[in-house]
Amino acid sequence: MRKDINISQYAFVIRQLARKEHIKNTSETRLMELWNVANPLLYMIIMTAFYSTLFLHDIENYPLFFLIGIIHYNFFNGITSGAINSLADNKNFLLTTRLPNNVFLLEKVYSRIIYLFYQSIALVILLIYFRIPVNLSLLCIIPILLVAVFLHTGIGKFLAVWGVLFPDIDYIYSIITTIIFFASGLMYPLSKLSVAARQVIVLNPLFLLVDMTRDCVLYARMPELNSMIKLILTTAFVYVFGTIYFEKSKKEIMMRL
Repeated sequence: MRKDINISQYAFVIRQLARKEHIKNTSETRLMELWNVANPLLYMIIMTAFYSTLFLHDIENYPLFFLIGIIHYNFFNGITSGAINSLADNKNFLLTTRLPNNVFLLEKVYSRIIYLFYQSIALVILLIYFRIPVNLSLLCIIPILLVAVFLHTGIGKFLAVWGVLFPDIDYIYSIITTIIFFASGLMYPLSKLSVAARQVIVLNPLFLLVDMTRDCVLYARMPELNSMIKLILTTAFVYVFGTIYFEKSKKEIMMRL
């Protein structure tokens, strides 16, 4: 028999599920929460050691340049990849309660926001090390991250449904995320690409998020208005249609689970 769950329990379940996932992930290493900070730093050091030989004279403070990109990518990949199995992995819970289907997707979003906080500590450490001055443009990071949350959640809504309808989609999506990794300007400047390649890269919303964050953090510049408008419109489109698709697919999801 399905049990009703009110709004306060709804929020409580999201926090508890996120806490359970966090404990599970951190219990796998003795470094615990420290690993969430050390992981992006170590990855940045390894990648910087390789790519800095190619771009050392093109990009000032290259480690920061790369770390900003990888933090955004991890945030995107964590939410969207986690969304794929968010419903299928909680089949029993969905079938025995009246908990809204999207609670498990929102748990993934909440968990990745917490992880983003830890990774941001690594970024602050590098900002201090490279003596990057604090400026008003840093405030623009807040709306940029807010847009990122809605964009990734919108994509996650599509993937959560497809994860139930097409069980093997996670394998396909892992290939797609690898392509996205190299097509988002995470480790190279646009100046290294051909004009045609640049025109394709700037259509990538993840690149826009990364590029605008770099402007705010590294170069003390406000994001370009055209880029911000383009990103907001893309995000609104993805989130609205993702929500509509998710809501219309609820019955089919319950039948397939």
